Amino acid sequence: MTKHLVVISTLVVGIFMLTGCGRMNPSSTPSASSTPESSVSSSLPSLSLYPSVIQQSLGYLKSRTRLPLGGATRLPSHAKGVWSVIASTGQNSWCLQGFLTNQSYPLNRVTAIEAPSHQSDYEVGPEFTVGLKQLSHTPGPSTVFSTLYSAVNIIHIPYSQLTSGSATQVSLANGVRGTAYGNLTNGTLVWKEGGWTFITTDSMKTNETMANKMIQTMRGETLPATPGVINLVSGVHGLEEYLAWMKGRDLFTASGYCGGHDVMNGMALALSWKNR
Repeated sequence: MTKHLVVISTLVVGIFMLTGCGRMNPSSTPSASSTPESSVSSSLPSLSLYPSVIQQSLGYLKSRTRLPLGGATRLPSHAKGVWSVIASTGQNSWCLQGFLTNQSYPLNRVTAIEAPSHQSDYEVGPEFTVGLKQLSHTPGPSTVFSTLYSAVNIIHIPYSQLTSGSATQVSLANGVRGTAYGNLTNGTLVWKEGGWTFITTDSMKTNETMANKMIQTMRGETLPATPGVINLVSGVHGLEEYLAWMKGRDLFTASGYCGGHDVMNGMALALSWKNR
């Protein structure tokens, strides 16, 4: 169990170094930011649309940041356990980390993550992270993709390296065309839908299987109408999904550790995102 916690903690911290979303001490409530409370328009979605843990988190963040708020109305699915959440704010960022636990913990009190005596309360299974960082300026057309990719580059491999070598066109589900790089055992598959770029890195067979499953499962779903990048990583515990999308200078990020290969667990965070 300890080994699992270390691996998962490393993944969560890695992706959100850019967004200021790192490991906190869950046994203590984060200190409030000095940033004044933001005003919320009555035309924005009601808190009742969100799962209870997101409702509590947004209420906490609202009094501590003036940054735009939002969250998923649909969290990763799970067979058992309940979600416990840590919320934090920075000078120009905020973050929510959700952990599946055997018992419900109040907001910012997930002692199971740190205290060895409570590790039996922690359920190694789906988990999620969502966050926002407001950049100092809006990226230009030539830098939007690099900004988004940096936010999902959990394996720390430059995109130019992932897509080096010969390229092969691949026919995917529903008439989608992708580009494959690398070899049969270690390759990268890239495809685009609208303003979103999808990346999966594994064996060529796994890449195509995951791409087709995602394309077919997403039929009828709508991603945020902004530039975005999704990086799918096949880890030791199952599929891990890292997403980033941009709206002006607001950089939104999400990750979902799925356990198994349910591609919609992580995608649910972005697909059901509602601004508050």
